[in-house]
Amino acid sequence: MEEKNRTKKAWETMRSKSPGVKAAYTKKRKKGARKAAAEIQNKQWDSEKVNYLKELQKKAISGRCIVCGDSRPYVLHSHHVDRDTNEVVILCANCHDTVRRGTLENLKAAERS
Repeated sequence: MEEKNRTKKAWETMRSKSPGVKAAYTKKRKKGARKAAAEIQNKQWDSEKVNYLKELQKKAISGRCIVCGDSRPYVLHSHHVDRDTNEVVILCANCHDTVRRGTLENLKAAERS
């Protein structure tokens, strides 16, 4: 007999619930997701990180990640560094995650030498 993984068990459990219970669960899950997204957004706008990224932008080569210098076009993303001025910097996928979730120390560790 095949053992079910956690996702499959959860899916089958939710299928057996009434529509009202499903709706309440979905509402609770969405509320948690919004709260987590707000926490990440507040972290990415830390003034220390914004100032650090602005300094890196001044020294950056166009078409490259301003933190690590990656030039592969399919991994580069635009990232709003300052929501007041709508400034945009170019970051690779790894550095983008570091800016969103990490601290200033994580960002400095990722910087090229």
